[in-house]
Amino acid sequence: MIVCLAANPSIDKLFEVDRLIKGDIHRPRGLVATAGGKGLNVARAAHVLGGEATAVSLLRGHAGKWLEEQLSAEGVPGVFVWTHGENRSSLSVADRESGGLTEFYEHGSVVPSAAWVELVHAAASLFPRAGWLTISGSLPRGVADEG
Repeated sequence: MIVCLAANPSIDKLFEVDRLIKGDIHRPRGLVATAGGKGLNVARAAHVLGGEATAVSLLRGHAGKWLEEQLSAEGVPGVFVWTHGENRSSLSVADRESGGLTEFYEHGSVVPSAAWVELVHAAASLFPRAGWLTISGSLPRGVADEG
């Protein structure tokens, strides 16, 4: 099994516009929303390729509930630590004319130290069955740089 630590998951949204013009109003051609952040992307990719992967993640608020539902709908197993606040969102805008991609990443809520400790313990509890561990993406606010 692959344990995929996703400490700072997000709702990733992609808008596609014909041409991105600064300061203008845009009506996107389409919208795609996924349970994202690097750690969840790794878990999803492993699952799609037939691997046994479990996402271990901090979830918060309405966004966290949405993330949990999306992963469940995709069949990606997860172990979740719930805490106060709201998970972050990311917005990417694809410009069809130029082929460029403009991205906006929220920081997300500050994570209480007790929730961080609980997340580390949740991941560690899976180590006896794990062959691999991935630690991907950014650290949430409130966590020291060394984790």
